[in-house]
Amino acid sequence: MPEFSGLEMRFLEAFAIIALACFFVLIAKWLKLGTIIGYLLAGVAAGAFLSFSFSDHPEELLHFAEFGIVLFLFVIGLEFRPARLWEMRGDIFGRRLIQVLVRGGLVQPMS
Repeated sequence: MPEFSGLEMRFLEAFAIIALACFFVLIAKWLKLGTIIGYLLAGVAAGAFLSFSFSDHPEELLHFAEFGIVLFLFVIGLEFRPARLWEMRGDIFGRRLIQVLVRGGLVQPMS
């Protein structure tokens, strides 16, 4: 196996993560589970089967993680449709609110 410099190794690691994400998203979409499940499965697989050099100093990745959150919120903003939110108001403020309150009530006595 050839020797890789630090930058080349990081490029290969990033490429492996992107390839895993593409693979698992395709599988999740094929199973009609959604892309988020595919990304979660890719993250689990990457963490379980790959060892990364950038995981030695996770504090250095904080800025990239924050940038990822900003991009994620941007995508949510692109998908946001006020009419769709209005259609879902009964589900959001009805059943989901009750679900949060019941689960919160179950967790509160345990602590």
